[in-house]
Order: sequence, then C-alpha cells, then structure tokens
Amino acid sequence: MLNRRGFLLSAVGLLTSSFVSHAEAFNRQTGRPLLIAPRRIDHRIYWYENGDDLLLSLGPYELAPPRPPTWREFFVSQDVRHNNPTDLALVWEAYGVEPANYDNQIDGQFWQDYFDTTDSPTARAYKLLQTLDLGPTLSEAGAQPHVIFHEGAFTGDNSRWVNAGDHLALSLLQARFIDLSLPIAVTRG
Repeated sequence: MLNRRGFLLSAVGLLTSSFVSHAEAFNRQTGRPLLIAPRRIDHRIYWYENGDDLLLSLGPYELAPPRPPTWREFFVSQDVRHNNPTDLALVWEAYGVEPANYDNQIDGQFWQDYFDTTDSPTARAYKLLQTLDLGPTLSEAGAQPHVIFHEGAFTGDNSRWVNAGDHLALSLLQARFIDLSLPIAVTRG
C-alpha cells in the first residue's frame, strides 16, 4: 500500500508560503533541509538517504530486532492479560500459545514480524506520522512536498515505513511538529 500525503500550509504558525519559500531557498543554497529546533526535544525522527527518498525512523534506524523475549515477558510488556481462564483462551486464540510455553522464547518469525510492523524505529515513525494531521492526501504521483507511507515491499512482507520525498518535506515536517507543539526534532541519521 502506498499513500502520499502533502503538508497543509496555514497562515498560523511556521507553515506559511513565506516559510516554504525560505526553506526552498535554504535547500538550494546549502543542499540541506531547513530544520528549526523545537524548544524542547523528547524524541528524534532520524532521516536516512534511501535512494530517491529519505527514510524516516523514530529513533536510530535498526534493521534487526533485539533478542526475542519469552512469551510471558512479551505479554507483560504489552499489557496482555494471561493469568485467568478467560485470558488463557484469548491468548490461545490470538497467539496460539499455551501456559506451559509462556516461559519459552518467542519464535523468530513472529518476533521479526512484530518488529517490522510495530516495534522497529521505522514502524514507530509510520505509526506516529499516520496519527498526525499533515495535510490533505495528494493523488498526483509527482506532487511535492510529500511523505510516503509504505506497507510491505512485496507479497508477504509486513514491514511498515515512511519516506520523505525531499529536503523540503523534512523542513515542513519539522515545522509541523513545532506547530503541533510536539517535542520532536528531525535529525540526520
């Protein structure tokens, strides 16, 4: 699934046509995005060169998941109730795991899929940006600036990631974070 979203330009906050012109000029002169630092930074969206696009990652990019936990550790970390008879049936239905196997390490394929769809830095960036009002959907393939949401590169691939189309998109993304009072800095990875 591919979805391009444009940025909303408003007369309030940083996202004005004047800012866009300034960001475009800055990019032409320096070859870098114009990134205004927010007052407070609690999180960082890192950007990485990715062919023609810029890969976005909430936190430093990681390709491989950490060591798999046990099922019990996973259930506790995800607030999955797993101790009473009703919970046992729900856990079996959702995960196919019986109580006797709760202390076994999660199998590699489940853990990789979970990482790719939910817990990787790129999946977390996808989830965060999907929840924000970045502006209207752009249906034209070449519309700029844009962010591009991806779900799976091929059949059976569950990974999720988002790309910024160019440096101007990064500049506008940072400005939008500031407009939304989000303590997130866009940083080169």
